[in-house]
Amino acid sequence: MERAHDKVAASPEVKLSSRYRFNLPPLFQQVYTDELLNEADALLREAQTKTVADPDVYRQRVAFVRAGFEFTRLMMQGAAVMAKVRESDGKDAEAVRAGIEIWDKIEKLSRAAGPFAINYGVTISAMSGKGYMGGMQDYFGPPSEKYRAAAGIKAQP
Repeated sequence: MERAHDKVAASPEVKLSSRYRFNLPPLFQQVYTDELLNEADALLREAQTKTVADPDVYRQRVAFVRAGFEFTRLMMQGAAVMAKVRESDGKDAEAVRAGIEIWDKIEKLSRAAGPFAINYGVTISAMSGKGYMGGMQDYFGPPSEKYRAAAGIKAQP
């Protein structure tokens, strides 16, 4: 995962300006491939197995890393689903629902893992707000109200 991060950081697509933020989703999808995620998952399963009889602190460390990994995996699933949502301009109700479900999982994972592993509030606020990463929810999810309405899905409570 560190090598993947380094690859993203070294990419000419990554520039310190909000106008380049839309370069990130396809870059992330090129780097955080199923192959990479499956390899990382296998290593985490191995770590979980190796720490079963060890002091709890080691299992907690593996669980902490696992939470960040699962967040990354869900974000990549969200990126793939949101591409379908954008292509259909929200009319693909199945894709919109899938995007909502992925973010429900992210929210539950965040609550269980705690803010030091995944800071859901900051993440969702940054992606759906008007700051540097604003407007990214239509690239990673959850689907915006515009897409929910196009799919005939009621607004969030």
